[in-house]
Amino acid sequence: MAVGRHGWITPVEASILIAEKIPDSELIIFEKSCHYLFIDENREFISRISSFINERLELQEMAALPKA
Repeated sequence: MAVGRHGWITPVEASILIAEKIPDSELIIFEKSCHYLFIDENREFISRISSFINERLELQEMAALPKA
């Protein structure tokens, strides 16, 4: 999950509770953002989301390898 620190739709406190209920979730708080964190912190958003996706893909690839 990604949330802006100053977001008014889903406050950080609510996002923390939501993330705790989602198995294997990761909460990323963008400190300089409101609701439009993909605009407010575009480069950081792309970097963090790309890293998250790449990590998940690597885990899937490792899980698919034959066990020795």
